[in-house]
Amino acid sequence: MRGHRIDSYKDLLAVCTGLHKLVLRRYRPSLKKREPPFTLPQSIRELHICDSDFRSSDPFIALLRATPGLAELYLDSCSAELKSDSTSSSACSPITERLCPALRVLGVSLAFGCVSSMLKPIRLDNLRKLRIVVGGNDSVEILRKVLADADLTLTTLRLTPATHGDEIIESQRKCLSEAQKSALREVHLAVADVPGLSVAFSAQFFAALSAPGVEVIRLDYGMRRHRFFDLDEVAAWVPVDDTLAAFPNLKELAVVDDERFEAREFANISQYLPRCAARGILLPEVEYAKYSWNRSDFDIGAF
Repeated sequence: MRGHRIDSYKDLLAVCTGLHKLVLRRYRPSLKKREPPFTLPQSIRELHICDSDFRSSDPFIALLRATPGLAELYLDSCSAELKSDSTSSSACSPITERLCPALRVLGVSLAFGCVSSMLKPIRLDNLRKLRIVVGGNDSVEILRKVLADADLTLTTLRLTPATHGDEIIESQRKCLSEAQKSALREVHLAVADVPGLSVAFSAQFFAALSAPGVEVIRLDYGMRRHRFFDLDEVAAWVPVDDTLAAFPNLKELAVVDDERFEAREFANISQYLPRCAARGILLPEVEYAKYSWNRSDFDIGAF
């Protein structure tokens, strides 16, 4: 549903009593025009907002209030520049209520401006899974807030870290390192195809992600396999091997080549990670099919 036509759909949405998932694209509510409250089906459990701009937190808060049973929230390429305005209730007083008590999954891809401020009223103490693509300092703030608020419940972290800008790289590494990560069991680290990226980058992040409870790690270099997996660079993998082998309760390690939707084991991976191989934690090749992508993964919010 495209944002500039949302008013036309409000009456229809109100009677869609079995609606489970709502996707808003290009939602750009006016700062000057006060929009009427949302009346949405109580059945909505997934809310996806993408390519949207907010200049007040009011419309976003209205969406959350209208979906009290929300279990999954995804923000993809959203920006927020929260400006004061006499018609905005959020400009007059802070939101003190705690919203989305049933939220279990949060996905944030490329947040700009002060999206982290919009998330402050959300209850995160029951969150189980975070998917985040770090694009700047605001994304790091979101990561820090989730790791703190959901420390006792967050079991799965899917992280695509920022790979450029020394300050941002260090901020996210420090954020991960300082977090308790008490409930963390599964980590998926996806490293984008950025020129100049070194294998040591992954070692630093895994060291920061180390936690006693982590049992499953998926490492995804995607199209970088031709650069990384060169026998002449085996020595560069020693820090990665040492770091991963030191995870005390790690039971499964997958290094994934996911070209054309099909997940495969990188060839000769045991040569690059001999200590992990000796521990018997490398995922057998026949089990990589469970990481193959469905085309539906490319639907909005699956980032």
